[in-house]
Amino acid sequence: MAPSPRDNLDSSPLVLVVVLALVVPSRASGARNLDNDEDEDDEDGDDSGAGLAPGWGATARGDPSLTPPGARRYNHRALPGSRGARQPVRILFSLDNYDHGTGGAEMSARGLARRLAARGHEVQVLQRGDAEASYSDGPIAVHTRPLPVARWLRDRERDTARWNQAWRGLLGDFLAKWRPHLVLTQNRLLPSSVALAIERGIPPVVFIRAWGLFCPTQFLARDALADCDRDCHRCLPWWKRLRLSRMRRTLAAYEQALRAARLVIANSRYTKAVLQRFYGIQSHVVYPIVDLAAYAAAGPEGEGAERDAVLFVKPQQVKGLPIFLEIARRMPDTRFLVAGALRGRARRRLRRLGNVECLGWVNDMRGVYARTRVLLGPSIWPEPFGRVFVEAAAAGVPAVASARGGIPEAVGDGGILIKDISDTGAWVDALRRLEDPATYAAYSRKAREHAARFTGEAIVAQFAAAVKTTLGLDL
Repeated sequence: MAPSPRDNLDSSPLVLVVVLALVVPSRASGARNLDNDEDEDDEDGDDSGAGLAPGWGATARGDPSLTPPGARRYNHRALPGSRGARQPVRILFSLDNYDHGTGGAEMSARGLARRLAARGHEVQVLQRGDAEASYSDGPIAVHTRPLPVARWLRDRERDTARWNQAWRGLLGDFLAKWRPHLVLTQNRLLPSSVALAIERGIPPVVFIRAWGLFCPTQFLARDALADCDRDCHRCLPWWKRLRLSRMRRTLAAYEQALRAARLVIANSRYTKAVLQRFYGIQSHVVYPIVDLAAYAAAGPEGEGAERDAVLFVKPQQVKGLPIFLEIARRMPDTRFLVAGALRGRARRRLRRLGNVECLGWVNDMRGVYARTRVLLGPSIWPEPFGRVFVEAAAAGVPAVASARGGIPEAVGDGGILIKDISDTGAWVDALRRLEDPATYAAYSRKAREHAARFTGEAIVAQFAAAVKTTLGLDL
């Protein structure tokens, strides 16, 4: 039995202070904290709940002794197309978020689901939401089921445990009515989705698009491939150390599910390397799908004559807000655009700069790219990928960005990468280089060429090849 919320609290004044310090106003279900290009939802609850209860995790891949009682073995002969000819495949996306938000993880899932449906496969989605509902996203049937969410106190680990415990029943009921050939999942409902798929004899496919599966701080304090020794205690502030045992149980559940998955997909070569270093698990690289045609139509062709601004997206600490502020101060003659929600101190600091225009939250970035000459990406953390760079590149907008994480793969030759992100002069020099018309035209052309690698058909072909290699199934 999982401990009650009272089991994790004592009556000391210190705990009372900690609990009060963690009280925050509730946020809308679509709100995001990190909201990076390939991150997961960050809707946190309180800090008083139970840790992860047994039974919501998954089995270990390749270890028959850990197979759940009654679990069915995969029957490859029962999979359509496993004997040669391609036939329609029933595919279920089991997700915590498919449509409520504009973050990279859900955009990537939607793009893949729509491409698979366009190939003639039967695709359905079961996602977490605020209320029970069903609708059609073109040929895709989308079903939403509510999960418990605390509104006043933040505890990501407690909510993740509760969600997965509840999701087992909801997903089990769904699978009893509609049996897919594949279950695709990612992010916070990954453990229960993998476990249920295995128990029902359905191959689970896991997508890695966020660092929450590996690190409580999402590698803000240490480099994932260089100096992270997995000693989380040293990286966490004192108030988060009180939750460290629950954080470790959550990470253990994610690791167990990743080991049990029949196929693991990484969204970049960097993500693949992190998975190999942390858990010793091999994966296939499948980049996110970007609607290149939509973004290619944003703004003029040519050398950017009608574009006069440098764009910074999502003014947050992890995205390099302190670096951006210093760059803008050093370049008072340059016009800067800032797209993304502004909060508190960030709003005040940005509005003091006369050469910065704050656009707020933007649902459709095409109009912003039409005004953009260069995309600035001074990320402090190692982003798993960075689809915003591909979107801008499709519109012919080159980037100046951090040489961290999967960003170099997203930028390619269509931009300038900065290794020492603390060197403001290097950022300014790179932006000045792109003021030269010939230099800019060359980088703009290379950006478009690089973006062409991320067409929907090319990416779904990568995924189909991974499924064929691992499962013998033709998509």
